[in-house]
Amino acid sequence: VQPAMTVHPNPKRVVVRGGGEGATLREALFHDTVEEAVMIDIDEELVKMAEEHMPEWHAGAFTDPRTTMRYEDARGWLVANEGKNWDVVLSDLPNPHEDGPGQMLFTKEYFEIAHRALAEDGVFAMQAGSASENYPDCMLSCIKTLKEVFPYVYGYYGIVNTFFQPWGFVIASKTYDPMALTREEIDARHAARGVKPKY
Repeated sequence: VQPAMTVHPNPKRVVVRGGGEGATLREALFHDTVEEAVMIDIDEELVKMAEEHMPEWHAGAFTDPRTTMRYEDARGWLVANEGKNWDVVLSDLPNPHEDGPGQMLFTKEYFEIAHRALAEDGVFAMQAGSASENYPDCMLSCIKTLKEVFPYVYGYYGIVNTFFQPWGFVIASKTYDPMALTREEIDARHAARGVKPKY
């Protein structure tokens, strides 16, 4: 979340796809530049359970006045909202297991849909499965496929203790090269937006 939000110089309109427990939405809303955030999750029951029983995860993000909640298919919603010029699209969806609900959200066609939904300087980021050298297939496929759609694509990982392995993410940008940002620029953007990264 934070790399994509930080790479964009002024992220005002954000889409979160999936992310049922609300943590992805929470992290996006830390940026005070955000004026509108739409979270689309197909599982309303899960979101309501998280809202009631996991307040430390969402930290009130579901009821933030900038947030609109949608309980429907993320792909279908994004198709219906192509050309709406979103600044950032964040994808926190289940891995593309064969015949699973996330299978069609990791394809070139889907990444092209996301590309068309973004503004000309839009940024896309996704969770991409394990970053372990023993199980790299999902992440490597995501990087390779996104490179067919976006000019700037980079993989990165974080240590997710509950997964017992490094977890992979991919950032893709239409205009901005994430690697061109200096440490000083990153710190300045966070300070200006009131963001205090914990990780």
